[in-house]
Amino acid sequence: MESRISATEAVRDFPEILKRIRDNGEEFVVERDGQPICRIVPAGPAPVTLSDFFRILREAPKPDPGYWDDLEDILKNQPPLPESPWEAVAKDWEVATHDLRSFPRIPGLRLAHW
Repeated sequence: MESRISATEAVRDFPEILKRIRDNGEEFVVERDGQPICRIVPAGPAPVTLSDFFRILREAPKPDPGYWDDLEDILKNQPPLPESPWEAVAKDWEVATHDLRSFPRIPGLRLAHW
C-alpha cells in the first residue's frame, strides 16, 4: 500500500513511518508543494557478496567420506533425460534446409542466408 505524505509530515512522524514500513511493508511517497520528491520503501534482503559466499562455503560442514562415492553412483545410474521438444524442431529444420539446398538452381534467384 502506498501513502502520500508531505515533507513536513515525514519529518514530524518519521519514527512512526519507519515502524509502519518495517511492520506492515507500507510505502510512502513524500511530496513537497504537491509534487512527489522521493519514495520510502522497505529495504529488500541484504545483498550477499562473493566474499560472503566463499566465507559461507568455508564455514559449511564438510561432506562425509562416502559422499563423493554416493554422488558418483547417482550420476552413473541417472536415467537419461527425455528428448527435448526443441531437438525435434532442430531436426525438422535440418531436414527442411537440406531439402532447400537440393533444389535446382534458378539463374538470377538468390536465397537469403541466416
